[in-house]
Amino acid sequence: MPILSQPDKDLLKEKFENELKDSVDITLFTQASSKLFVPGRKECQYCQPTEELLRELSSLSDKIQLNVIDVLQESGKAVEYGIDRIPAIILGTDGAANIRYYGIPAGNEFPNLIDGIIHLSQGTSPLSDEARKLVRQIDEEVGITVFVTPT
Repeated sequence: MPILSQPDKDLLKEKFENELKDSVDITLFTQASSKLFVPGRKECQYCQPTEELLRELSSLSDKIQLNVIDVLQESGKAVEYGIDRIPAIILGTDGAANIRYYGIPAGNEFPNLIDGIIHLSQGTSPLSDEARKLVRQIDEEVGITVFVTPT
């Protein structure tokens, strides 16, 4: 059963056609569900619906490439990217990992995912000129963490 309604798919397809400039890579770190009970293995509650959502999104534009990595089968990739929880989504261009999302991007988080895809594709940022100046003054690598909740 699809996650996105047909009207939402149509709207997003048109938005992507009008606003995407360059390709965006989406890498999903996930875990396939198991039909067997495996002692000590915790099932990922949101991995399957996250993958389904991203597959639907990537089908709406040839400028969105989805790469799915199962952390149990390719644990080295998770270590390489510093992934320590799933589902994890990395948005990037030209092989660079620019934005990370943890958890399912549903509800209030979904528009942020769409905006991230579009901004990366356009090579733009929604930051103000003043914020850009401040960011340019940073002379060491930093990570910025943003927490989003309905409240």
